Order: sequence, then C-alpha cells, then structure tokens
Amino acid sequence: MNDCSSGPTPRQKHKQIYYNEGKKRLQNDEVFHVHKPLPYFKHLRIEQHGVYALFLITLAVALRVILIAQGWPYLNSDEGTMGLMALHVAYHGEMPVFFYGQGYMGSMEAYLAAPLFQLFGPSAFMLRLGLLLLYPLFLVNMYLLTRTLYTKGFALFTLFLLSFGSAQLLSLQLSATGGHPDTPFFGSLLILYTLVLARTAGEIPLTRERRRRVLAYAGWGLVAGLALWTDPLLIPYIVMSGWYL
Repeated sequence: MNDCSSGPTPRQKHKQIYYNEGKKRLQNDEVFHVHKPLPYFKHLRIEQHGVYALFLITLAVALRVILIAQGWPYLNSDEGTMGLMALHVAYHGEMPVFFYGQGYMGSMEAYLAAPLFQLFGPSAFMLRLGLLLLYPLFLVNMYLLTRTLYTKGFALFTLFLLSFGSAQLLSLQLSATGGHPDTPFFGSLLILYTLVLARTAGEIPLTRERRRRVLAYAGWGLVAGLALWTDPLLIPYIVMSGWYL
C-alpha cells in the first residue's frame, strides 16, 4: 500500500502530459513563428514579418518617389492653390486654416510642404514629397491594425495590396489636392488608436496610471480633431470609434 501510494496518481500523470505537450508547442511557436529574428537583424530584435513589412513599405515609398520625380501625375489647379498656400506659409508667415476659397478641408498639406520649400526651394516635387510623408505612416497603421485583429501573415498580404494600385489610385495618393492622402492616414490611425484603448480598458485606481490613461484619451481627442479639420469625410470614423470607446 505504501509503495502504491507513493507514486503519482493518474490525474497527476495526465497533468504532467498536458504540461509537457503545452511546453513543447510553446517552444515550437517561439522558434518558428513568433520570436525568431532573421540572422542579419538578430541584434536589432526584428522578427521576420517585421522585416518583410519594412521591405514592402520601403518599396512602396520608393515607387512613389520615382513617380513624382518624373513629374507624374500632371499638376492641376487645386495643386497650384495648395502650392500657393505653402509659399505663403513658408515665406510670408501666414497661417491659413482651410483650403483657399472654401470653409472646409484643412491646410495640412501646405504646412507639410512649407518646411521643404524653405530648405530646398519651392517645386512640385517638394509639394508632393510633403504629403508623401503620410503614406508610410498609413501603411504602418494598417499593418499594426491587421496583425492585431488577425494574423501577421494576413497583415503582410494586406500591406502588399496597399503598396501598389491602379494609375487612378496612385494619382490620388500623389496629388496635393487636399483630403486624398490625409483621409486614409487619419482613418486608420483613429481605428488603431481606438482598438488600443479598448483592449487596455479597465477599472484603474486614481494613480499615475489612471492619469496616463486620461492623457491617452486626450490624445485620441486630438487625433479626432485633426481628422475633422483635415476632411469632414472622416466624421463616420470619429463617430464610430468614439461610440466604441
């Protein structure tokens, strides 16, 4: 009786089996899926999916830089107005709130181009390069959002689709006409910001962590305000993300 009682019970044996299997699966996931960095990026601690995403973003931005360097697409009157606003900001100290001639659509693209005008001189290339700064940020937002909701592989596939496009789509992305480059960036940022706040929601005592969360909500309000100023078409994003919070 004593010898029989000293050994592990059947329940303990099953628990040990489940523990060993779970540990084995966890090790396999860490080696092959989650934390395995590429050899060249081992010291930077960048995993494979992150490297692939960085490559796609770099390729997409390089493609668009080449296009605007070749003067494509052709300038239009709206871009001329935006360039005039950037000139007024850069050399006359003016601070336009909205696109000239209308009481909506903010002048963010003019403010992005103004520093480049001062550093490198006014040109169509510098006007479009300013708005192009928003495009890689949009891709980063979409990659983080998709990998959070789904999988890293699907996030890379989404990033691949967004990195290219038809001539009409590329023309809208590269034209400083107001609204077209800004809307995808602020829309994706609002959804990603809302998702992060929602996933970390909880009852937190009145401590420093609570104050940080209040500041995080204030940051969401700032992003929503900038989005509304940039383009009223972002109102559905603001309403739905605010309702979700």
